[in-house]
Amino acid sequence: MIFTEQANNITEAAYFITMDLLKHNVPEKPVVIKPNLVEPSAPPVTTDVRVVEGILQALKKAGITEVIIAEGSGSGDTADNFKKLGYSR
Repeated sequence: MIFTEQANNITEAAYFITMDLLKHNVPEKPVVIKPNLVEPSAPPVTTDVRVVEGILQALKKAGITEVIIAEGSGSGDTADNFKKLGYSR
């Protein structure tokens, strides 16, 4: 994929892929991102926060302002897992 070859890091790769998808369909409703934070383990067990960061940057650039990050961890407290994995910022 050309857009991942252009990316310097994982955030940029997620950004380019999302921008490519948005060329075909820009949602009119809120966007829900479900990152896979099943437990407080580092990637690749969970979704790297930099992937979600790239997606959010692309959505913002496309004018999408309503974004929900939906998650329910199977192990540990979901809010604690968000913090441990860098999602709180």
